Amino acid sequence: MQQNTEAAQSRIYLILFFLAVALSSLAACEQAATTTPITPENTPSASSASTQNTPTPLPPTATPLPPTATPQIAVLVNGQPIYLDDLSTEIARYEQTQAVMNPPTDPNEAQTIVLNALIEQELIQQAANARDLSVPPAEVDAKIAELREKSPDFDGWLATNLWSETEFRTALAKEMLTAVLIETITADIPYAVEQVHARYIQVDDAVQAQSLLDRIRAGEDFAALAIRFSRDQITAPQGGDLGYFARGSLLVPELETAVFALQPNETSEVVSVTDPDSGNTIHYLIQLIERDPSRPLTAEMRHQLLQAEFETWLTQQWENAIITPLLALQN
Repeated sequence: MQQNTEAAQSRIYLILFFLAVALSSLAACEQAATTTPITPENTPSASSASTQNTPTPLPPTATPLPPTATPQIAVLVNGQPIYLDDLSTEIARYEQTQAVMNPPTDPNEAQTIVLNALIEQELIQQAANARDLSVPPAEVDAKIAELREKSPDFDGWLATNLWSETEFRTALAKEMLTAVLIETITADIPYAVEQVHARYIQVDDAVQAQSLLDRIRAGEDFAALAIRFSRDQITAPQGGDLGYFARGSLLVPELETAVFALQPNETSEVVSVTDPDSGNTIHYLIQLIERDPSRPLTAEMRHQLLQAEFETWLTQQWENAIITPLLALQN
């Protein structure tokens, strides 16, 4: 029921995604040398689908585009160019790093991912400039020195992943600047917030859900009924216990709204939610056990809030941006 930040790998905000994959590859090489339950503590993330929701400003091409002698602009982002040569280079680099870790990426998918990454990178750079944010060159040098120390074959790794050291340094500086921007945007996220401790029952039949609600209100034990009838086989053995969670933690917003409106020991009405994709309707009952007006966030929960805050900000940048394709890429 709750979002799991460890599953956020699918996007990494698409900021220099190809660089992030390459760095992951390097970390995996160093390490070689040396079913997720649906609970508030460990749940498949809604953010796993966020890549699919990222705007796709240009149609894909079947193969990476070759460099051109005269720089051509593929797209303008608020008037700033993204060049076709850069797009082609990053597609090749992305596919190279992907091939090390996963089956080869579909070229169409690769172009979409990389183009979106470059657009987001430009949006982030523009926002950082507007806030007068920067990363001192000495910090970038120190990070590269750290990577060299951890990987004796760092130069070989660069070559394998199609990086010159200058290119890598530039990309790393942009990634570090992104981290600074994220810290700025999420600076107001608290370390303690109102949280509730709740339990729930999930069933497929509306009549059964209403029957269970009637039995609970007649005095039967909610947890016992959850053990017998809830279809969530992860939480059912614990009487449907979801533990403590804050607003923005559940994958079903309607259920979250219902429980935060309750008083301790109260049970919600039947909450029915229809999946827009499948058309299936699931019915929930949720009971508030206790409420804490200022409970410290776990590291994972706070990370979820930080991620959600930045995702919201980034979506707004997309919505407000003027993205102008100047080159019709082939399908």
